[in-house]
Amino acid sequence: MISKVQVLRNRLKAICVEQWIIVAEILFLFTICFLHSVSAGHYVDFYPMNGTFQNYNPVRRYLAGQVPYRDFQDYLGFGHQIMGSITTVLFGGDYQRSLMAFSFLTILSFAMLSVVIGLAIFQKKTVVLGITNIMLVFMLTNSFFFINWGGGIRRG
Repeated sequence: MISKVQVLRNRLKAICVEQWIIVAEILFLFTICFLHSVSAGHYVDFYPMNGTFQNYNPVRRYLAGQVPYRDFQDYLGFGHQIMGSITTVLFGGDYQRSLMAFSFLTILSFAMLSVVIGLAIFQKKTVVLGITNIMLVFMLTNSFFFINWGGGIRRG
């Protein structure tokens, strides 16, 4: 017969293994989000356009020491500016890195939405994180397999 101490040890081992799986899946999730963002800022062979520069301009001014809503207007909201500023600084601070930072935030937001919906459905963190990571990997590798096959072919 198994003693209560052995049962407790087995439960603690199971909890520890599950926690390590969760930590590993969260790290994998952030790695996938980072890989998505790397492709967004790889080539900046164009002049700053209206949409992308509107993301970067408030961040640039905020990081230069200007006060939001006194020195400049930010139509996207303060949360967008703070999160964008933090990730832009972490990625490097210039225009190209801001493209990467905002792409990272977009993919991370999608992943968080997927996790929240998944937790409401499945209620098991390891399953939800695993499904989210599979979806993110599919999004990352999708362009390798499904390219515009007929894009350069003239018809007629």
